[in-house]
Amino acid sequence: MGNRLSGTGSENFPRHTKPNGLWKTELSSDTGKSVGSPVRLLSGTEIGSFFTLSGANDRLLYTRDLTSSNLFMASPNAPGSNEDFKIESLTSGTSIYTDIEISPDGKEIAFIRNDPETGSMNLYVMPSDGGSQRQITFSNYDVVSCAWSPDGREIAFTRQGENGVKVWKVHSSGGMAVEYPDSEVSKDNINITWSPGTKILYRRRGNRNYHLLDPGSKKEEPLVKDDSVGWMFQAKYSHDREKVALFWNRSPSGSIWIVSLKDRSEVSLSPGGAEPFEPVEWSSDGKWIYVKSGSRIQMIRAEGGDRKDYATLPGYLYVWSMTSDGQKIVCSSSRQESDVWLAEDFDPY
Repeated sequence: MGNRLSGTGSENFPRHTKPNGLWKTELSSDTGKSVGSPVRLLSGTEIGSFFTLSGANDRLLYTRDLTSSNLFMASPNAPGSNEDFKIESLTSGTSIYTDIEISPDGKEIAFIRNDPETGSMNLYVMPSDGGSQRQITFSNYDVVSCAWSPDGREIAFTRQGENGVKVWKVHSSGGMAVEYPDSEVSKDNINITWSPGTKILYRRRGNRNYHLLDPGSKKEEPLVKDDSVGWMFQAKYSHDREKVALFWNRSPSGSIWIVSLKDRSEVSLSPGGAEPFEPVEWSSDGKWIYVKSGSRIQMIRAEGGDRKDYATLPGYLYVWSMTSDGQKIVCSSSRQESDVWLAEDFDPY
């Protein structure tokens, strides 16, 4: 019978150690839970999700997975073209890229990429038209998401650690990072945003509210007063800094909502349905919100909720960040290869 590998991020793994490879752990006969520290049996194999042992335990058959992703820039083609976008590759290789954010001036991209030495995810910056990458953080804990300050001089990010997931900020050229110890970031679908707002907006633990975090005083306040009505995702500031658009699955309408930062009023833009749109960006004039559903990008009017199609991206690309004029869209594309390997003279003891 085959076995499924599990336990990623287990509390029993040694600090800073990634549970990659094949490990063994002793189980309590009373509780069935692991006791003591796990021991690595096999490393450097990119071992996948399944393995099985022979009857004598001396032969190991396992899947080997290689997952990678790369960044692409999509820009609109001229009217009359067969394709909506011109696609240009920004990176190549076998790295893994996750959260992506275009700088306020559109000249740089901040993103999270795996560190080839430690395997941890760290913060990097590169020109938006491609080129050399500079590493900003050097942590053995995973950086999860990032967001530019309005002036582009700093980058806020969320990072896992011994005390949970916290908000941090660092200069965009690198240096000592500053932690916000009272922040309590959601562990699921982490989303943080900053520019063009003056405060860092992050999703609070429990996924039911965002908090507005003052980067100077470190004081914070909830975005909405009643957070018992649903779960929030993908919040974005308007360019006048007076409103926040987000996906809110509150009953009975769900979907895109706008929260006023002046009086905290809440308005639904899609009272008839609950499609899982994700706000991507506000238009610079504040009249439209770009959203995506699958590979389709639409524009929703901020007053009235009228919709119109903007463009469709190739199905293999995922939208992560776009400029307010819709002229630059940074996308990520993932690739996974898998095969089966046999290890002879395997010693599980």
